[in-house]
Amino acid sequence: MAKHMEIKYDVVDNLRDSLKTFEAEISITNTGPETIPGQGWEIYFCHLNLLEPEFLPSAEGAVLQSYGVKFLHTQGCLFKMVPLENFGPITFGETRRVRFLSENYSVSKSDGIPNWYVSAPGLEPRVIVSTAGESLDFVGDFDTPQKWKRYDYLTDEAEGHDRYDPITPRVRYATNNVRDMQKTGMPLIPTPVEVAIDETETLRLDTKDWCIVTSRRFDAEARYLAERLGFAIQSKKPHSRYISFTETDLQVSIKNQESRRPESYTLSVDPAKGVVEIGARDEPGAFYAIQTLLALIDDKRRLPKVTIKDAPR
Repeated sequence: MAKHMEIKYDVVDNLRDSLKTFEAEISITNTGPETIPGQGWEIYFCHLNLLEPEFLPSAEGAVLQSYGVKFLHTQGCLFKMVPLENFGPITFGETRRVRFLSENYSVSKSDGIPNWYVSAPGLEPRVIVSTAGESLDFVGDFDTPQKWKRYDYLTDEAEGHDRYDPITPRVRYATNNVRDMQKTGMPLIPTPVEVAIDETETLRLDTKDWCIVTSRRFDAEARYLAERLGFAIQSKKPHSRYISFTETDLQVSIKNQESRRPESYTLSVDPAKGVVEIGARDEPGAFYAIQTLLALIDDKRRLPKVTIKDAPR
């Protein structure tokens, strides 16, 4: 009997009475060659919510005369279903359905506890094969709003509407169907306070006539950048193709407040003039400007036209 008694458990309706109870269904299909007798056996199963709360957990049980069964609460989450005289035998290929009420709601397959078993007097109880294991294949899909929503009610005292709806693969694809945005933007992390980049104009750093111009204030930072780029350092500005360091009384507006932090800096790349200018209040600002400059150089040693103003936040 345990082998050929195919069990299916389905939540039918969570929305019937404002979170008090939901309706569920147990179906039994005889897949074997022998008729399942109408009495003399019991099905034991674990159910997370109390069955037929109007009658259980009383010892008399809950009699569902129209279905020919009685539900009894054994202990904890364990219940049993007992066929009555009017249940009748289940012939090969026949399906018998029993609908019942349970407390609250159920919106997840994992609410269905596996490993139901059938018992009969004088026989050893057996796990019903269709419920065995952890796959929960015997639990029906939650494929309608009445099944996947927990509540939906409107009374004189209160109103509640469960807004959850499952996302199907089709909906997820449409939601995330972002057009190809081609190449990524400039890899500046964190994003500066003010930044304007024009990638249609670029400045080449791959010629050998570039130099770095600095005052003694930023001598260490200039030497670091010269080593990274392979440029010479000089004190006078040529006509073009130079990177200059200038001390400036810089103010950066952050959330409508002026910042004069030593890490503040400005960076300007002007392809038309062939000039890169770094302005900073102090050495830390010059150092951060260098890091931003190096991040902007692409694999062909080109810089986009850019104006940046930044400070710590």
